[in-house]
Amino acid sequence: MTFQSINEGARKLSEHRAAIVDALNKSIEIFSTNKEETFEEVMTNGIRPIADAVGLDRVVFYKLLDIEGVKRLGQVYRWDKAEDGLVSLEEELKDLHGIPVYDNWMSIALKGDCIRLKESDYTEDAAVFLRKYGIKSILILPIFTHGEFWGVINFQDHTNDRYFDEDCFDLLYSAARIFSNAIIRVGAKQNTEDAIKALKHREEMESAMNRAAVMFLSRNKKTFEASMTAGVREIADAFRLDRLSIWRNLNKPDAVHASQIFRWDRESGGTTVPTEGL
Repeated sequence: MTFQSINEGARKLSEHRAAIVDALNKSIEIFSTNKEETFEEVMTNGIRPIADAVGLDRVVFYKLLDIEGVKRLGQVYRWDKAEDGLVSLEEELKDLHGIPVYDNWMSIALKGDCIRLKESDYTEDAAVFLRKYGIKSILILPIFTHGEFWGVINFQDHTNDRYFDEDCFDLLYSAARIFSNAIIRVGAKQNTEDAIKALKHREEMESAMNRAAVMFLSRNKKTFEASMTAGVREIADAFRLDRLSIWRNLNKPDAVHASQIFRWDRESGGTTVPTEGL
């Protein structure tokens, strides 16, 4: 090996590392400075520099799920280079329970270790699973949040049979933190927003029930029909109902029968005559 070739190799290595550092900086900037972009736009734009620098075709996120008391991994996000963004999930990968090779990988990830594979070294069970999805090289990194195992990120190359080198590994390890933090933050925010919405909706329902009770019990000049129409509307709006019926049981010699005695219908504008035949 000549001195010139050594220099050339060092130059390329230096450029490779510089490109990796630049990609990480771009990704950090996108995730930390976005203001008006949607989560999907941020993820798409943030993953792209990393994918270009390392040569990734797909980035997939699997979260630890608890389904019927059994812990298993399930696909929750998927970024695809060919489609340039987050794409729909693969139905068969929303629950990986029962796939032996993945059960083994999860046990490794739970210890905090990574899985780094290339096609020429696939075991038989790994080959069956990975070749089905066109994966030539894969790096699986565990994600932990507050000391708890959250899931894993898969970095996939569908073109080259290779191990990700140390520089790529360092970049993807840092990228995994950035991506997972973004997903966890969005999930926490969504959970909080859902809880607030649920609480607000419950308050609205209770308030509607109270207003309806006042209408039903108050003595005013309204007719029974008008009071029922107004009171039921309060309940129907709060519970998002289209129709409400009241039935009366009738004891007859052969059995207990039921007869519709009141019907409120949103489309008809309020209290209407009971349905013929009911």
